[in-house]
Amino acid sequence: MKQQVAFNSTMESVLELFGASLATGKVVVIGAGPCKPINGAPALTLRLAQNTSLNDASAEFTGLGQRIRTAIQPILVSKAESFGILVDGEIQFGAILPAKYNIQERHEDFQDYPAQTPRIYGQGDRKGMQILHEGKPTYKHSSLVIGDPDDLILAGDQTTVMSAGAEASVQNIMNELAGAKTGQNIKK
Repeated sequence: MKQQVAFNSTMESVLELFGASLATGKVVVIGAGPCKPINGAPALTLRLAQNTSLNDASAEFTGLGQRIRTAIQPILVSKAESFGILVDGEIQFGAILPAKYNIQERHEDFQDYPAQTPRIYGQGDRKGMQILHEGKPTYKHSSLVIGDPDDLILAGDQTTVMSAGAEASVQNIMNELAGAKTGQNIKK
């Protein structure tokens, strides 16, 4: 039986433990914990992951590689048993959910719960900084859905910082282009 990953695991540790299951592109059980009963029936909380870069054009276009989405989802014990997630009282980490399930990701400018932290950049010059959209922090909201996910991915605000020399060079190029359009800068 595979072990579960810690709640704050890195993508590398998730891939190390569940790479083969995630390579299917389907939703995979990577962790579990307690849950209050649902309508009086016993339940547990699943931590789920899905490798969406298999069908993600943005990963191909940007070259950013693996994109693992995660979600937390309560489930009735009876459903966990019928899906093969819970067998003889043991959680089957690495179990794959049926193909009709996907993890949907939405970025919004509001929190789902008070302790939720804003998204941060994980690489590049802004690593560790909050991802802002129209000047507001953005938050990730993931959920398990049936069928195709209806994702809403907010791009971070773009800030261009140039030295005075670089700014002057850009201005010169812009002036040359403007002159070329009017025919004033044509060299013979």
